[in-house]
Amino acid sequence: MKQNMEQVIKDAKERDEADMRARQDELRARMREIKQLREKKELEMQNLREKSDSSSKDSDDRRELDERGKRNTHATLCYTTCINEKAPILLVIDGFNASWKAAHPSSKPLLVAGSVRDPLQMVASAYCYHHEGKELNNDLMPGPELLVLGPEEGTALTAEYMLPVMESMASIFAEPDNNTLRLKYEELTESSEGFDRGMGLWLWLDHDFPGDLITREQRSFILEAGKQFDLHRNPENDYNPFNAVNTNHTSDPECKEKASEAVLKMETSLLERYQELQQRLGYADAEALRQRLLGEATSELQELRSESAQQKEVLSAMLRESSTEVAELRQSLEASKSQSTEEVQALNDQLAEVQSSQGRLRSELRAQQDRSRRAERDLEQAHAECKDLMSVMSCWLAWWKQPFWVNHGKPIGFKEAFDPARQMSCYHILLWSLSLVHLVLVAATDSAECMSMVQRQASPLRRVKPWEVYNYVTANYHKAGVFLTEQLHNKIFQILGAKESDMGKIEFPCYDICRNTEAPIIVFTDGFNASWRAHPGSKPMLVAGSVRDPLKMVASAYCYHHEGKELPSQLMPTRALMSLGPEEGTQLAAEHMLQQVEWMASIFAKPQNSTLRLDFDTLTESSSGFDREVKRLMHHYFGSGDRFLTMEQRSKILDEVKALDEHRNYSADLSPYNGKSHSSSPKCQRKAYSAVAQMDSGLLRKYQKLQEMLGYPVYSI
Repeated sequence: MKQNMEQVIKDAKERDEADMRARQDELRARMREIKQLREKKELEMQNLREKSDSSSKDSDDRRELDERGKRNTHATLCYTTCINEKAPILLVIDGFNASWKAAHPSSKPLLVAGSVRDPLQMVASAYCYHHEGKELNNDLMPGPELLVLGPEEGTALTAEYMLPVMESMASIFAEPDNNTLRLKYEELTESSEGFDRGMGLWLWLDHDFPGDLITREQRSFILEAGKQFDLHRNPENDYNPFNAVNTNHTSDPECKEKASEAVLKMETSLLERYQELQQRLGYADAEALRQRLLGEATSELQELRSESAQQKEVLSAMLRESSTEVAELRQSLEASKSQSTEEVQALNDQLAEVQSSQGRLRSELRAQQDRSRRAERDLEQAHAECKDLMSVMSCWLAWWKQPFWVNHGKPIGFKEAFDPARQMSCYHILLWSLSLVHLVLVAATDSAECMSMVQRQASPLRRVKPWEVYNYVTANYHKAGVFLTEQLHNKIFQILGAKESDMGKIEFPCYDICRNTEAPIIVFTDGFNASWRAHPGSKPMLVAGSVRDPLKMVASAYCYHHEGKELPSQLMPTRALMSLGPEEGTQLAAEHMLQQVEWMASIFAKPQNSTLRLDFDTLTESSSGFDREVKRLMHHYFGSGDRFLTMEQRSKILDEVKALDEHRNYSADLSPYNGKSHSSSPKCQRKAYSAVAQMDSGLLRKYQKLQEMLGYPVYSI
């Protein structure tokens, strides 16, 4: 068994050695072929130099002749793919330049579009592409030689052969005319957003098919179909049509990184030519910047590693300390648990005592109620006895008024009139009457006091709700704090106990979210104006809203929709704004927002006493400004007293609305509809605010008038 295994291993080694020898022979043959091709190319270049200027001996002149020969050769190379060269739609690869364009006049305007890339990055990418053998049959590049050359020699040779291509590209796109569109390769390939929105298919189509040359449906179809060529969406489309074996058209990133470093080591004169092309195409110092950033990144990585080691030591020490602290905390926790158990027991005892006290109070209350009922019955009985007494008193008074000398119609004498028995009877009647009156008064007093106490316990004072006295409207407008003021409005009234039926929402256009539009508490978005304000109501109306500089609203709206943060929107043309630059975008945004800004000015330019104007910038620039504006709103809606809310409710509102301040809470800036940040890029807003100077003069004057009405500095060009 062991001998068989050794034989198998030996046979395998022999096969491997044979394969290695065969590969070495094949490589030697390939090297001989490359040498022959190089000698042939050198002979061709020598012939070109002799034909151009046989008397020139200077090395710089020879290099120029070499490059000119390459350009001439390249300009005539058509391979086998040139077809229908006079067609109205042409795809020109590697050879389109200003001379060709001038030499081929057309009866129709010529629209040109092309992708441009950093020249030195093109050299690095081309070297790696051919070094990996992804396109062997290419008369433009020395593919077999590049297969075996390292980065420094390979990029130098690639740069010599590609120089005519670079110069052709620069002759067209360095200073493009109005009929030439320059697309940046980097933006098209870095992300799907760059492919779609940056300078990709949309602008390309607008350039190639201006006006109404194609329908909206065709444009949408083309844009959707073009997405299949975006490698971020469809990585499988990265195939090489020239070599079925190497299906991946993209080069190895590690190779391109090495080649990017190697291009800086090429011959000085050739490097200067490429740096000049970089400058003409707007890529000046791009490679130097990349190298500097790479160095900085390496330095930062080293610092991070050093810091990581230090932090590791610190964490180890902290871990040891934490272990000790954990033991102490466990002991403390046990002690706290024991103490908590005792406190719970004490609280249970107190609760039992309170419940016992409540039982006694209930018994006393029932006894008091029984006494009250008995007092009421005594009062009724006393009332009846009082009636009887009044009847007796009437009889007694009638008898008393009779003359003492009259007795049943007969006069009586002085002695009979003052008979002691007769006097004692009258005296008893009088005492009994006075005692009865005193009893009635005491019973009535006790009953009244008892009833007063019961009524006070059973009838507490009810506080009036603010929306039972006023109608409330919080008005907001696009890009002047819509989400902030709506959340602030809802938070305040929910804390005060407003029900869903008490609160409503109106928006322009209404979409499908308008609800409960007759409620006493309303949030009114984008449409509240002076005409609507004049509608009569059953209660007085209090209005509050956030106001902003009209042109800043336009700039913010453009950036907000340009970044695709609210899709779809019936108020704004979001799809168009995503593709337009600052000048065209602010013009379009201003046209669509004019009505909303005019409505805002109709309410807040000269506000009534029942209308409060909040300042958007003060609300959003700092936490102190936020708190100050909220207090103004509370005073406007509810006053400073306790008619509508207690001091506890006022303090709770001021404390809980702080969560809506983005300086205290970053998540307050996130949209409730899509979770994205509701704020736009400050850089974009600055560019857009500068671009409003280019909008239509008539439209700009309207916005300047609105700025003046609202008290903002008037925008000056």
